[in-house]
Amino acid sequence: SKLIIFFVFLIIIESLFRQTSENLKFIFIFAGILSLFIGTFGGLIQTNFKGLFAYSSIVTVGFIIINFVFYFENPEKAVTLSFMYLMLYLLNILSFFFFLSKVEQKSLIFGDLRYINNIVKSDKIVGFGLIITFFSFLGLPPLVGFLPKILIFYNLYQANYLITCALFIILSLISAFYYFKIIKRISLFQETEITYDSTFNILNVRKMN
Repeated sequence: SKLIIFFVFLIIIESLFRQTSENLKFIFIFAGILSLFIGTFGGLIQTNFKGLFAYSSIVTVGFIIINFVFYFENPEKAVTLSFMYLMLYLLNILSFFFFLSKVEQKSLIFGDLRYINNIVKSDKIVGFGLIITFFSFLGLPPLVGFLPKILIFYNLYQANYLITCALFIILSLISAFYYFKIIKRISLFQETEITYDSTFNILNVRKMN
Protein backbone atom coordinates (compact mmCIF):
# COMPACT_ATOMS: atom_id res chain seq x y z
CA SER A 1 0.00 0.00 0.00
CA LYS A 2 2.88 2.38 0.80
CA LEU A 3 4.39 1.66 -2.60
CA ILE A 4 1.07 2.44 -4.32
CA ILE A 5 0.80 5.72 -2.40
CA PHE A 6 4.35 6.58 -3.46
CA PHE A 7 3.54 5.89 -7.13
CA VAL A 8 0.37 8.03 -6.95
CA PHE A 9 2.33 10.84 -5.30
CA LEU A 10 4.99 10.58 -8.01
CA ILE A 11 2.39 10.87 -10.79
CA ILE A 12 0.94 13.99 -9.15
CA ILE A 13 4.40 15.52 -8.80
CA GLU A 14 5.16 14.74 -12.44
CA SER A 15 1.96 16.38 -13.68
CA LEU A 16 2.63 19.52 -11.62
CA PHE A 17 6.34 19.85 -12.23
CA ARG A 18 6.97 18.32 -15.62
CA GLN A 19 9.20 21.23 -16.55
CA THR A 20 11.48 20.56 -13.56
CA SER A 21 12.14 16.90 -14.33
CA GLU A 22 15.91 17.39 -14.12
CA ASN A 23 15.56 18.75 -10.60
CA LEU A 24 13.45 15.76 -9.61
CA LYS A 25 16.05 13.43 -11.07
CA PHE A 26 18.66 15.05 -8.88
CA ILE A 27 16.39 14.55 -5.85
CA PHE A 28 15.92 10.87 -6.71
CA ILE A 29 19.67 10.37 -7.13
CA PHE A 30 20.45 12.17 -3.86
CA ALA A 31 17.74 10.27 -1.93
CA GLY A 32 18.84 6.94 -3.43
CA ILE A 33 22.51 7.43 -2.56
CA LEU A 34 21.67 8.74 0.92
CA SER A 35 19.41 5.73 1.62
CA LEU A 36 22.09 3.33 0.45
CA PHE A 37 24.75 5.11 2.51
CA ILE A 38 22.67 5.05 5.72
CA GLY A 39 21.52 1.46 5.21
CA THR A 40 25.02 0.20 4.39
CA PHE A 41 26.97 1.75 7.25
CA GLY A 42 24.11 1.37 9.72
CA GLY A 43 23.91 -2.35 8.94
CA LEU A 44 27.63 -2.86 9.57
CA ILE A 45 27.29 -2.17 13.29
CA GLN A 46 24.18 -4.28 13.94
CA THR A 47 24.35 -7.29 16.27
CA ASN A 48 20.83 -8.64 15.72
CA PHE A 49 18.61 -9.47 12.76
CA LYS A 50 15.97 -6.92 13.73
CA GLY A 51 18.39 -4.04 13.30
CA LEU A 52 20.06 -5.66 10.30
CA PHE A 53 16.81 -6.00 8.37
CA ALA A 54 15.78 -2.46 9.33
CA TYR A 55 18.90 -1.07 7.66
CA SER A 56 18.64 -3.60 4.84
CA SER A 57 15.17 -2.23 4.08
CA ILE A 58 16.68 1.29 3.89
CA VAL A 59 19.11 -0.04 1.26
CA THR A 60 16.13 -1.50 -0.60
CA VAL A 61 14.38 1.89 -0.55
CA GLY A 62 17.52 3.39 -2.10
CA PHE A 63 17.45 0.90 -4.97
CA ILE A 64 13.73 1.53 -5.50
CA ILE A 65 14.10 5.32 -5.50
CA ILE A 66 17.01 5.39 -7.94
CA ASN A 67 14.87 3.72 -10.63
CA PHE A 68 12.73 6.83 -10.84
CA VAL A 69 15.46 8.80 -12.57
CA PHE A 70 14.16 6.93 -15.64
CA TYR A 71 10.51 7.77 -14.93
CA PHE A 72 10.21 10.81 -17.19
CA GLU A 73 11.69 9.00 -20.21
CA ASN A 74 10.25 5.55 -19.56
CA PRO A 75 7.67 5.31 -16.74
CA GLU A 76 7.06 1.60 -17.32
CA LYS A 77 10.75 0.79 -16.89
CA ALA A 78 10.96 2.73 -13.63
CA VAL A 79 7.87 1.14 -12.13
CA THR A 80 8.74 -2.36 -13.35
CA LEU A 81 12.29 -2.29 -11.99
CA SER A 82 11.13 -0.90 -8.65
CA PHE A 83 8.35 -3.45 -8.32
CA MET A 84 10.68 -6.30 -9.31
CA TYR A 85 13.31 -5.28 -6.78
CA LEU A 86 10.73 -4.95 -3.99
CA MET A 87 9.07 -8.30 -4.74
CA LEU A 88 12.36 -10.19 -4.88
CA TYR A 89 13.51 -8.56 -1.64
CA LEU A 90 10.27 -9.65 0.04
CA LEU A 91 10.79 -13.15 -1.39
CA ASN A 92 14.22 -13.27 0.27
CA ILE A 93 12.71 -12.06 3.55
CA LEU A 94 10.05 -14.79 3.39
CA SER A 95 12.74 -17.36 2.62
CA PHE A 96 14.74 -16.25 5.66
CA PHE A 97 11.78 -16.51 8.03
CA PHE A 98 10.77 -19.87 6.55
CA PHE A 99 14.16 -21.39 7.35
CA LEU A 100 14.39 -19.56 10.67
CA SER A 101 11.06 -21.09 11.70
CA LYS A 102 12.71 -24.52 11.45
CA VAL A 103 15.31 -23.57 14.06
CA GLU A 104 14.62 -24.44 17.70
CA GLN A 105 16.11 -21.26 19.22
CA LYS A 106 14.71 -18.90 16.58
CA SER A 107 13.86 -16.13 19.05
CA LEU A 108 17.44 -16.14 20.39
CA ILE A 109 18.93 -16.14 16.89
CA PHE A 110 16.72 -13.28 15.74
CA GLY A 111 17.75 -11.27 18.80
CA ASP A 112 21.50 -11.87 18.61
CA LEU A 113 23.68 -12.87 15.64
CA ARG A 114 25.99 -14.84 17.95
CA TYR A 115 23.38 -17.57 18.34
CA ILE A 116 23.48 -18.43 14.65
CA ASN A 117 26.85 -20.23 14.92
CA ASN A 118 25.58 -23.78 15.33
CA ILE A 119 22.91 -23.92 12.63
CA VAL A 120 24.88 -25.85 9.99
CA LYS A 121 25.96 -28.43 12.54
CA SER A 122 22.49 -28.87 14.04
CA ASP A 123 20.59 -28.87 10.73
CA LYS A 124 22.52 -28.86 7.45
CA ILE A 125 19.44 -28.32 5.26
CA VAL A 126 18.27 -25.28 7.22
CA GLY A 127 21.83 -23.93 7.38
CA PHE A 128 22.30 -24.38 3.64
CA GLY A 129 18.92 -22.73 2.98
CA LEU A 130 19.88 -19.71 5.06
CA ILE A 131 23.25 -19.45 3.30
CA ILE A 132 21.53 -19.47 -0.12
CA THR A 133 19.06 -16.85 1.11
CA PHE A 134 21.82 -14.50 2.24
CA PHE A 135 23.74 -15.05 -1.00
CA SER A 136 20.54 -13.94 -2.74
CA PHE A 137 20.43 -10.83 -0.53
CA LEU A 138 23.99 -10.20 -1.73
CA GLY A 139 22.83 -10.34 -5.34
CA LEU A 140 25.11 -13.23 -6.20
CA PRO A 141 24.41 -14.84 -9.60
CA PRO A 142 22.47 -16.90 -10.53
CA LEU A 143 20.20 -16.27 -7.51
CA VAL A 144 17.07 -14.11 -7.74
CA GLY A 145 18.67 -11.12 -5.99
CA PHE A 146 21.18 -10.75 -8.81
CA LEU A 147 18.80 -9.82 -11.66
CA PRO A 148 17.25 -6.56 -10.35
CA LYS A 149 20.59 -5.21 -9.14
CA ILE A 150 22.41 -5.86 -12.40
CA LEU A 151 19.52 -4.31 -14.36
CA ILE A 152 19.64 -1.18 -12.20
CA PHE A 153 23.43 -0.89 -12.61
CA TYR A 154 23.12 -1.46 -16.37
CA ASN A 155 20.40 1.16 -16.81
CA LEU A 156 22.34 3.74 -14.79
CA TYR A 157 25.40 3.05 -16.94
CA GLN A 158 23.41 3.28 -20.18
CA ALA A 159 21.88 6.59 -19.09
CA ASN A 160 25.39 7.97 -18.37
CA TYR A 161 24.85 8.22 -14.61
CA LEU A 162 28.36 6.84 -14.24
CA ILE A 163 29.22 8.37 -10.86
CA THR A 164 25.88 7.31 -9.41
CA CYS A 165 26.36 3.80 -10.81
CA ALA A 166 29.87 3.60 -9.34
CA LEU A 167 28.66 4.77 -5.92
CA PHE A 168 25.85 2.21 -5.91
CA ILE A 169 28.26 -0.58 -6.82
CA ILE A 170 30.79 0.47 -4.16
CA LEU A 171 28.16 0.79 -1.44
CA SER A 172 26.64 -2.55 -2.48
CA LEU A 173 30.05 -4.19 -2.09
CA ILE A 174 30.45 -2.65 1.36
CA SER A 175 26.98 -3.80 2.41
CA ALA A 176 27.93 -7.30 1.27
CA PHE A 177 30.30 -7.42 4.23
CA TYR A 178 27.58 -7.91 6.84
CA TYR A 179 25.92 -10.63 4.78
CA PHE A 180 29.26 -12.41 4.48
CA LYS A 181 29.65 -12.05 8.25
CA ILE A 182 26.34 -13.87 8.77
CA ILE A 183 27.19 -16.53 6.18
CA LYS A 184 30.50 -17.11 7.95
CA ARG A 185 28.72 -17.55 11.28
CA ILE A 186 26.17 -19.95 9.80
CA SER A 187 28.98 -21.99 8.27
CA LEU A 188 31.07 -22.22 11.45
CA PHE A 189 31.19 -25.56 13.15
CA GLN A 190 32.41 -23.96 16.36
CA GLU A 191 30.43 -24.83 19.47
CA THR A 192 28.96 -22.11 21.69
CA GLU A 193 28.02 -22.45 25.32
CA ILE A 194 24.95 -20.51 26.45
CA THR A 195 24.60 -19.63 30.13
CA TYR A 196 22.03 -17.59 32.02
CA ASP A 197 23.05 -14.83 34.44
CA SER A 198 20.16 -14.43 36.89
CA THR A 199 21.76 -11.38 38.53
CA PHE A 200 21.56 -9.25 35.41
CA ASN A 201 18.85 -11.32 33.70
CA ILE A 202 20.93 -11.87 30.55
CA LEU A 203 22.15 -14.76 28.43
CA ASN A 204 25.88 -15.16 27.91
CA VAL A 205 27.46 -16.80 24.88
CA ARG A 206 30.94 -18.33 25.11
CA LYS A 207 32.89 -19.99 22.31
CA MET A 208 34.13 -23.49 23.09
CA ASN A 209 37.37 -24.89 21.73
